Amino acid sequence: ARTTVVPTKAMGLLERSIDAEADFVDIVVHDNDVLMRAGACTVSSRLVEGRFPRYRDVIPPNGSVNIPLSAGLFYSAVRQAQIVTDEETRGVDFQFTRQLLTLSSAASAVGDSRIELPIEYEYDDLQITFDPKYVGEFLRVLNPETLVDLQLTDGDTAAVFRVEDSYTYVVMPLTQDR
Repeated sequence: ARTTVVPTKAMGLLERSIDAEADFVDIVVHDNDVLMRAGACTVSSRLVEGRFPRYRDVIPPNGSVNIPLSAGLFYSAVRQAQIVTDEETRGVDFQFTRQLLTLSSAASAVGDSRIELPIEYEYDDLQITFDPKYVGEFLRVLNPETLVDLQLTDGDTAAVFRVEDSYTYVVMPLTQDR
């Protein structure tokens, strides 16, 4: 099996250029380049040289806590909490308690924020701090009705966001001041 790494910029260009009428994308991979065609759009790019990192090694196994979340509602809460952050305090505390997720953030020049979101959560209380920018980047590409499975182990271990078997996203927590 051959491993091919296509530059992010080329994939982004292809994504923006895909014609809504196109039923499929043709992809031809050569030794050093790739040619992708969708409808009337053709994108050519050099391949990234070298070996792709073993990314599966950094995805934690299933967490001890699995939380189903609606992508649209969760994204809205994350965006609201992100408003009250700055470079110094870019972290948002995600506090999970029985049936409730509370997102707390504060910035000296802006104030503080507390957003509550009802969720299906029947585990011990857990707090983890994320940079909301990274969580938002995952959520913004999903349809609002999409169900996201958030898998947590504790407040210091990477969180895994999954959408069925099609999309896995790992976010490292920020160090919490205790």
